[in-house]
Amino acid sequence: MVPLMTFFFAALQKGRPQRRYRLWLAGWLLELTSMAIWEWEQISHLSTPATETIRISAIVFAGIAFLLSFGQKNLTLRQLCSFGLALSVPACLGILLINTGTARKWMIVVLIVGGEVLADWSLRRSYGLQSKVRLLVLDILAVVSGVVMLRLVATNQMQVIYAVILAEIFIACGLMFLTLPSRNLAGQWIASQGFFFWALQYPLYWWMGDRPGWESSFTTLTSLWYLPKYLVAFGMILRVMEEDQERVRTLTEEYRLLYEGNPHPMLVFSPEDGRFLSANEAALRAYGYGMEEFIGLSVPEIFPPEDAATRAEMLRYERRFERYQTLTRRKDGSSFHAEMTMYPVTFQSQWARFLLVVDTTEHVELNRELVRQAQHDHLTGLPNRTLLEDRMSQWLAIAQRSDKPAALMTLDLDRFKHINDTYGHLVGDECLKQAAARMQSRIRQSDTLARTGGEEFTLIVNHISSEDGARSLAESLLRLFDRPLHINGLIIPITISIGVAIYPADAHDLDTLRQLSDDALYQAKRTGRNRVVFAGHMPATDVRQLTSD
Repeated sequence: MVPLMTFFFAALQKGRPQRRYRLWLAGWLLELTSMAIWEWEQISHLSTPATETIRISAIVFAGIAFLLSFGQKNLTLRQLCSFGLALSVPACLGILLINTGTARKWMIVVLIVGGEVLADWSLRRSYGLQSKVRLLVLDILAVVSGVVMLRLVATNQMQVIYAVILAEIFIACGLMFLTLPSRNLAGQWIASQGFFFWALQYPLYWWMGDRPGWESSFTTLTSLWYLPKYLVAFGMILRVMEEDQERVRTLTEEYRLLYEGNPHPMLVFSPEDGRFLSANEAALRAYGYGMEEFIGLSVPEIFPPEDAATRAEMLRYERRFERYQTLTRRKDGSSFHAEMTMYPVTFQSQWARFLLVVDTTEHVELNRELVRQAQHDHLTGLPNRTLLEDRMSQWLAIAQRSDKPAALMTLDLDRFKHINDTYGHLVGDECLKQAAARMQSRIRQSDTLARTGGEEFTLIVNHISSEDGARSLAESLLRLFDRPLHINGLIIPITISIGVAIYPADAHDLDTLRQLSDDALYQAKRTGRNRVVFAGHMPATDVRQLTSD
């Protein structure tokens, strides 16, 4: 039975950080060693002072291992070894001297007094000064034990001294077990009583040995010899179970607080049918459901209908960890952007999946705004040159695939410098904003108007029927400025000039189309402004002259 308990504590301490369990294992291994020597002596009928010294010393070390297991948790290994040696060396040395017959009274007296002083010092350092009640009880035990042992020396009964030593150690273990904080009084009481009975065995054994006819009671004593050890082991097992239960309660409470008090929505659902099994308060607030309503939902119901791919992936997911960027739907039908992180978990004894939902709407909108600002003119709100470059590449690719004409127009406000110089830059800025708004109102959503310079704009037009379609659009843009601008009570007349290049009639590549459109604009400026000039209608000599300029 004791070997089985030793194996149990060996398995118990593995994977547990508590030093107490390792000291308990050491104690049971030492007790097992002592029992093995005892059994060997009984079988071989050989008992020498050396084997007896080793056997009894093993019991001493076992008791001290148990005793040190109740000490402070922050003791280093070096401190534990120091305290263990201080507690054990005087006792083991005395046992050796007594068993070998070399003991002198003064030697034993010195070892008794020195051993009790060292024991008191070691236990004070091990248990800490805060444990005053414990230390007082141990001091009383040490004084009583020391007095008893000194009397035994005085009456020449030194062979009984190590029975008192063992009794003192195991009584101390029982007292210390009683002082452990515990909710399970049964386990604490059983282990303590086991230590007390274990301690009483040794003086009882010596007392019985001095009585005539004690051999008749040997079988009974042997059968009862292991009972205290079983009680101690059973009490220790109950103590371990209690600590495990307390740890589970603590973890459960921590996880409950983490789950219920988390500001982010947390959900648990069944992978079999997608039904939700649990939702925290943040999830109820985010989605607008009550708890009973949410438990009746399934995963697809918190996604927009068009997001079927994400729903299907979540239900067939088999990996350890998955993260999604998706839209998720509230009870009222509105949606918000979310990052969903999913893990497999065990919930109420069944396999489930845990879903952490982080609302990323603000992040997504901020990112969109940053992208918009990077790609749009801050004054007019039109696409800037960066976005235009991307749109122009798409524009040309579409035109090439559809094999339909497309137009590139360069527009410029006439005499804008004069407006700035006359009315100031604030009026000039407002002039640009109103002009951009007028032009933007006339073009289709599929076309792109961008601000590419101070008062210069670029317009790309898809799918024109012919050059006449481009001319009609350009002339309608000119007519937009037949009416003057009204800015801060000022009436400001303004006109624009437009240069147009047609794909594929004028060129097939962007650079050439852009250059031809610019040349046509400059020609419009040179020939009187407020007009449209098509690159295809410019004389070749004019084009060469403008290019060289």
